[in-house]
Amino acid sequence: MHQRQDFPWQKRPSRRSVLCLVFFAVFVLAGEGLVHGGAAASSKSFAFGVIGDLPYSPEQEAQFPNLLQEMNDADLAFVVHVGDFKDSSAPCSDDLFTQRKALFQTSRHPFIYLPGDNEWTDCHLAKAGGYDPLERLARLRGLFFSGNRSLGRRTLCFA
Repeated sequence: MHQRQDFPWQKRPSRRSVLCLVFFAVFVLAGEGLVHGGAAASSKSFAFGVIGDLPYSPEQEAQFPNLLQEMNDADLAFVVHVGDFKDSSAPCSDDLFTQRKALFQTSRHPFIYLPGDNEWTDCHLAKAGGYDPLERLARLRGLFFSGNRSLGRRTLCFA
């Protein structure tokens, strides 16, 4: 009988942890408007987009550019993708990674991508291509995080 092997990197952070990270980032990026408060800060609005677990299906794949366009049309400070830009059974191929990055780069807003488990820890599954998860994580880092700037046509600098 074959036992399932769990890898230490397969533990997925909770959604609560991810949301806390996003809200912390919002607080930091909002800067003076949130920190100093007062009448001047209350007159400013601040909006950002959060997406995740997209696109999974062929239908979502077809609709995803429309979602990005709707966000481009909105007055947002930035967009965060909280991971899982593919389902766990989709191939973890360089081609798919490159396609996703190209889509994310169409954002007119700074686009911050946080890798999900489907993009690297689940890549060892035969249906996802049987890749080495650590190699896929290194590939994600090289492709999406090679500099100190966010993705998108307008970027944020993290240096």
